[in-house]
This record gives sequence, C-alpha cells and structure tokens, in this order.
Amino acid sequence: MKNSLFCILFLIALCFPLFAQETAPDVEEGARKWKSFPYSLGAGIEYGLNTREKFALGYGVALDRYLNTPYVSLGLRGTMYTDFRTITSSEAELTFRLYFADAWIGGFFAQLGFGAAFYREEERKINTYIMDLTMGYKLYFQKNFLRGFYLEPYFRFGYPFQLSFGIFAGHWLNF
Repeated sequence: MKNSLFCILFLIALCFPLFAQETAPDVEEGARKWKSFPYSLGAGIEYGLNTREKFALGYGVALDRYLNTPYVSLGLRGTMYTDFRTITSSEAELTFRLYFADAWIGGFFAQLGFGAAFYREEERKINTYIMDLTMGYKLYFQKNFLRGFYLEPYFRFGYPFQLSFGIFAGHWLNF
C-alpha cells in the first residue's frame, strides 16, 4: 500500500513541473502538436499477467518523440511490477509507435516494443528479452488548466508475459 501511495504522489509531482513549461502552440496548419511539442513524457499504472500469481500491478514512465511526422514516434519505456510485497519484475524497452490519424485531439495507435526484463520470483532470478504489441488511444486535452496534458488507455500483449492493460497520463512538451 505504501508503494501505491508513493507512486501516485510521484505521478502528481511529475505532472505539475511539466505544466509550467506549457506555451501556446502555433496555429499553422491546424495547430499540429508534433511540430511545436514533439516530445511527450508520462507515467502510468498497468495491471498485467506477469507473475505466477497471475495479475501484478506495475508502475511505469515513458518518453517519446515524433519523428518529423504526426504518424510515427520513437520512445523509451520503463516499468516495474509488484506483488505488494516485493518488486517481481522490471522492464526497459525501446518503442516504435504508429498513429492512425493526425488528429489534434488524439488518435488510435499501435506500438511495437523491444527490450530487456529482469524477473525475480521466490528464489529464482531470470534475465530475458521482451517483445510486445501495444494498442490504445491517446487523448490530448486542450481546454483551460489541462492544456498540454494527455491520457492514454491501452492494452498490450507479447513475450514473455501474456496480457496487460493500463493507463498513462502525461504532458507533451518541447525541450
């Protein structure tokens, strides 16, 4: 329970400094976010079939960048899973994402991820690679004090885990 509370406070602390970097986007060509704010940084909670006890709760962070087009982005993602007693696995991966529409309010995406994982359960410790396919929807907020934030529900499946689903929240910005 302490870990969950700590992670929620961490997410809140992460989002407020990012909000201070918000500036008004340019209006050219329908005010496309990928030109003015090519990066997005977020944190999230995931629930997945990653342990022997079946479902495990995970916390993660992600950073991605549009690659000079509104349809493709490249990113990094890290996730830690817990069974509420110990950390059962850690994952780090490189992601490649395709957006299905150039929509200012958001859009559906498919993402391929490749990386490494470290699992530890009971007395066993295993290093392995991971591959996954993530599908979801990225919703950008544009009104009032939420301007610049996004919400991203998704589900993913791959190797060595079976299935997980979660939600990321973050902010798009320009470094």
